[in-house]
Amino acid sequence: MEKDLISILTPSYNNGCYIYRLLDSVLTQTYPKVEMFVIDDGSTDNTKQIIEPYIKEFTDRGYNLYYFYQENGGVSSAINNGLKYINGEYLVWPDADDWYSSPYTLESLVNAFKGSDEIGMVRCESRIIDDKTMNNIGRFTDNHIENISYLFDECLYEKNGFWFCPGGYMTKIKIVDEVILNREIYVDKPAGQNWQMMLPILYSYKCFTIKEPLYNILSHNDSHSRADRTIEDWINTWKVHENTIVGTLERMSQLTEKDREKQIIKTKIRYILKITEFYKINGYYKEALNYYKKLNIYDVPSSYKMVFSLKYPKLYRVGRKLLQFFR
Repeated sequence: MEKDLISILTPSYNNGCYIYRLLDSVLTQTYPKVEMFVIDDGSTDNTKQIIEPYIKEFTDRGYNLYYFYQENGGVSSAINNGLKYINGEYLVWPDADDWYSSPYTLESLVNAFKGSDEIGMVRCESRIIDDKTMNNIGRFTDNHIENISYLFDECLYEKNGFWFCPGGYMTKIKIVDEVILNREIYVDKPAGQNWQMMLPILYSYKCFTIKEPLYNILSHNDSHSRADRTIEDWINTWKVHENTIVGTLERMSQLTEKDREKQIIKTKIRYILKITEFYKINGYYKEALNYYKKLNIYDVPSSYKMVFSLKYPKLYRVGRKLLQFFR
């Protein structure tokens, strides 16, 4: 581990038309010590040809850029393999199609760690940029939290405005080695990396939030947009999310057995309710009823069971609002 060095770890799959922005934004950083690893996850486009000329530019800047190719295995596989290469004191893992919006981003993230051993992760706010117009169309921010907070529950249950913008998060390699055994994460192809990277750290350490948009998220308007996803697509996505979270909780050695069981059960109940509700509001009563029956093996309040057993979508919506009001 090299003191003060920032390791940037970026998985990339067919992002040749986007990754130049990230590479350019790294080259403009004021922070003096940077190494970057791009893990090409089986791209069939011109990703390699785009990256190779940047290797010299990074060297001229006093940075190091490394390119590694692997057979397509998914983003979690790319992160898992890349974790074995990094040598720095600090780690960021930006997506290939996003980029740093300020030359001071990396410097600001590092500086936020100074002065407190309680901080295990630092994050900044992010802008959302439309890929067609390149206009700012939104922002990931939360003015309701303290600058330094425990955010494990927020991350696990996606509540209180928690956002997953990996390039806007930084941690220390020594903390990764402390909470992620052998730097190994779950590599099932559909699984994502962010819960796996964040949950073990946020359970044991506080997070410092820089309330300034120092990172840009590219919003794609393509054929894979949310509007084009089917009911089955959404259900399968949530099942992958559930499996990823449960797998991460199972590997977190800092959890007691009692707390692990509690969090896993809460996660399973959450996704049963989420999928049941999704079937309900889309009028798939039979599917909702079958999925709702999974609640019977858990100790769920009778008010939840009553509401989720309501037959008609309009009646269900009324019951759901009442449930939210009274709980």
